Amino acid sequence: MYFPRARMAVESFKLVENDLFREKELRSMLEEAGSRQVKDVISDIRAQVAANNKGIALMEDLMSSEGAARVQKYMKEIQNTAAVSVQDMLRRISIERGLKPKDSVYAEDFMDNGLRIKLKLTIDRDLGTAEFDFAGTSAEVGDQLLSFLASSTDEGCTIPPALTSRFGICRFTGT
Repeated sequence: MYFPRARMAVESFKLVENDLFREKELRSMLEEAGSRQVKDVISDIRAQVAANNKGIALMEDLMSSEGAARVQKYMKEIQNTAAVSVQDMLRRISIERGLKPKDSVYAEDFMDNGLRIKLKLTIDRDLGTAEFDFAGTSAEVGDQLLSFLASSTDEGCTIPPALTSRFGICRFTGT
């Protein structure tokens, strides 16, 4: 778990136990890590927990009223529609930029601290897929969690696994 505002990463910590938010323990961890604005960080985390609980309750209600099979069917249809939309977008970008059927575009930018983010995006118009290559991107430093850029698997991809595994929408390469 990573708390960017708190500048703290926690490998494992149970925020809620027996329906009780473990604020005392969390506060202690945040203070020990030298986090600033501890009160605000705890409020943010409480809001996230509440949102998750609301989502769980709504899903339970939906499953109860519509049945698991029907909900799963519609969830799959939504995933498929999203995948097709991304494929269409990639094809549109390829055509609008005058790319060959399989071609690349490039981007480079720098963070405030000078770290480089470099991207080669290769779009395969026929397949409707893209490969994100971050070779040349600066290594992870301090509180800048850029390690996902160095991944050579879909683990670092922010697109849901249902899309990446079925449609190969992104694959990270590079250093």
